[in-house]
Amino acid sequence: MRLLLLSISYAFLMTRLPCVIATRLIETNALDIVSPGNFSATHFSALFTPDNRTAAVRIIGETLITGYVTADVNLVVYGFKTDKQTINPCKIDYLKGFCPMNAGPLELTATNIRIENKTLGAIPAIAYTVPDIDAIVRIEVKSKATGEQITIVEAALSNGQTTYQAAVGWIVAVISGIGLALSAILPILREYSDSIACLGGYTFSLFGFVQSQAMIGMLAVPMPPIVQSWTQNFQWSQGVVHAEFLETICTWYLRSTGGTADELFAVLSTHMVNVLRKREEITATSPATNLAKRSNTMRSSDIVVRGLTRVAFRAQIEETNLFLNAIIVFTFVALVIMILIGVWKATQLHPRMRTTQLQWKSIAKGLLHRVYFLAFLPICIFSLWELTQRDSPAEIIIAIVAFLSIVSASTWAVTQVILTQNRALAIYRSPVSALFSDTATLNNYGFLYTHYGPQAPYFAAITLSTLFVKALFVSFAQSSPRTQSVAFLIIDAAMLITVSIIRPWVDRKSNAVNITIYTINFLHSIFVLFFSGVFDQPRMISSIMGVILFVTSAALILVLLAFVFFYSVRTVLEGRYPGKPFKPMSEVSGPSLPMRSSARLTGNHAHLDDLSTTSQGAIKQGSMRSVI
Repeated sequence: MRLLLLSISYAFLMTRLPCVIATRLIETNALDIVSPGNFSATHFSALFTPDNRTAAVRIIGETLITGYVTADVNLVVYGFKTDKQTINPCKIDYLKGFCPMNAGPLELTATNIRIENKTLGAIPAIAYTVPDIDAIVRIEVKSKATGEQITIVEAALSNGQTTYQAAVGWIVAVISGIGLALSAILPILREYSDSIACLGGYTFSLFGFVQSQAMIGMLAVPMPPIVQSWTQNFQWSQGVVHAEFLETICTWYLRSTGGTADELFAVLSTHMVNVLRKREEITATSPATNLAKRSNTMRSSDIVVRGLTRVAFRAQIEETNLFLNAIIVFTFVALVIMILIGVWKATQLHPRMRTTQLQWKSIAKGLLHRVYFLAFLPICIFSLWELTQRDSPAEIIIAIVAFLSIVSASTWAVTQVILTQNRALAIYRSPVSALFSDTATLNNYGFLYTHYGPQAPYFAAITLSTLFVKALFVSFAQSSPRTQSVAFLIIDAAMLITVSIIRPWVDRKSNAVNITIYTINFLHSIFVLFFSGVFDQPRMISSIMGVILFVTSAALILVLLAFVFFYSVRTVLEGRYPGKPFKPMSEVSGPSLPMRSSARLTGNHAHLDDLSTTSQGAIKQGSMRSVI
């Protein structure tokens, strides 16, 4: 437990350490043309360093504005507006080239701009330290003669501090990976126990919540910067992993199969990329004046990214490579698992493996089913999304094959669990005999139901159905963020009501933890609805909700990591000090059946076979061995 706390503390320290040791700064690299028509920009960057009281600005663009102008500058931080400052280009040395303004190409490069003490004192200290600060600077250009508004531009500000930290993603990935590996391998080496079942349940709960956070980042809804950065930490769970060789492979394959690859990162020097974020609505601009020759042909070279394209951009992956990137990642994971299983079988690393050759088929299937289950959501999302993007004919075929394969395999697994449960209920009035006593069934599908109560193995089907419906909205509704937000709210509300009524998990603690997860998911879906602008709330409300989303998500992930770490240690220690066998009916009426295959209930354990036969009322049907 100390190791876990130290690891998490280190991860979050990394989000704060730059605030202490790095140079304080405020910067922006994208200019948003709020009222286009008379101004466009192909490049914009500004950097302010308060420690030496200097700033640097570079603008390359084109303007149709002529005459003498002034500019009102407003700083908006978390919805709060600072005092407006009016700038007259004629009174500032590095802006005298714009006194007066002339239509045509526009270029400005200014460095070592001295900042006055008055301006420096107006900036609060938190602007340099709070990660993912939600701040913009708004510039309204007006006619000096008439005071009429000509154009409005905005620039999103950053202080270089962010919650998007590689350490956070790595710690969550490693601990959840250890939990998945132990819950899959230990049942092969020894019998199931309560700890193994709990470890598998909490690991899947952690992974599911992490994927839900990543899915929020995939929505096309404008979000506060802190939400964008925080959810980006968990995109690895969706197969979004950046590597240069993967980019090379994906680009080569796309072009080889008749597709056209995006080159967004190659044109960053000539194009601005605006990451869509929540902002206040701007009132309509005033009519045209003699200073602004408005033209409908004036267009900005901005590239706006949102939803899945925003995820790709922040992961430094070209949009056209996103689908194939995820497919390669999960295919690689499946191949590695099968290679390790093959090596284990060939070398006979564990004595028990020499006596379970007939179980290898079910063991391999069970491990692959785990990969299918974890990859179900991302494969559905990216495969369906690829059908809308149509990057190349070959990738469309891969998307269809991958989608049908993952849906078929997952549907087959949950169907087998339900059919086995129904058969056992019809014959023995309890699913225990077939689901919790047969080794092959446990190896194949045990991960789908051992953490659920004996009467609720079907809940895995409900979970997969929910993920599938969410994947449909993420993939097909990228052009309608409000549709996505409303759909997620309805789905999460329905799931919260369902789990609160059914309480399908094996014990009270598991039910409490998972109901909390669904409650947090529902709360976050409410926030997403607000982010979509349905209620037209002030910017400050969205900023506060973004901070609450981050805090609640981080706290819940920390708790889930603690559970996974605790049960990982406990299951390993049980190898030296065996614990009690898993009893799936420990919290329901009637006696329980230990999770042991009847083929192994011999010698000292023979009495357990008789006990289980008696407790399940199988005397009328003969020995329990006849059904296993």
